[in-house]
Amino acid sequence: MTGQSPSYFLSPQYQTVFDTGKPVRNFEIQGQTAAAPGILRDWIADFYPVMQDDYIFAVGACVREVTEQAQMVSEVKAQNELQKLLMGELHHCVKNTLTSISSISKFLLKGVDDPANYQERLEDRLGAISRTHDLLTISDWTSAKVSEFL
Repeated sequence: MTGQSPSYFLSPQYQTVFDTGKPVRNFEIQGQTAAAPGILRDWIADFYPVMQDDYIFAVGACVREVTEQAQMVSEVKAQNELQKLLMGELHHCVKNTLTSISSISKFLLKGVDDPANYQERLEDRLGAISRTHDLLTISDWTSAKVSEFL
C-alpha cells in the first residue's frame, strides 16, 4: 500500500466478489501504517459476498496481520539456501577426500608384495590424513603449524 490509499488495492477485490459472487481468499497486502511509517508490514485478506436471498448487497472482509510469520518464512528460506550451499560444499569435500584416498591407495600398491605391509602403510597414511583434518578443524581451518603435521 506504499504511497497509495487502501481502496486502490482493495477495490478490485471487492469488485471481483460482486462480479463473480465468489470469495477472494489469501490476498497478500504489504505496506506501511500511519502509526509506523517506514516499516513494512504484511497482511492477508479474505473477501466474501454478503447476500440476501440471491442478491449480493455487500462484501465482507477479514484482514489479519502476518508480518512476523512473513519474516519467519523469509528467514527459513534464507537458512534453507545456506544449508543447500553448505551441503554442496560438503559433497565436494567428501568427493575430494575419497579421490585422495583412492590415489594414495593406488600409489601404495606399487612395489608391495605383502598385503599386511600394504594395509599397514595405508592405515598410516589414512591416520595422517585424519590427524591433519583434526588439527585444521580445531583451528577452524584458519591456521596450523607445519610441524604439527609432521
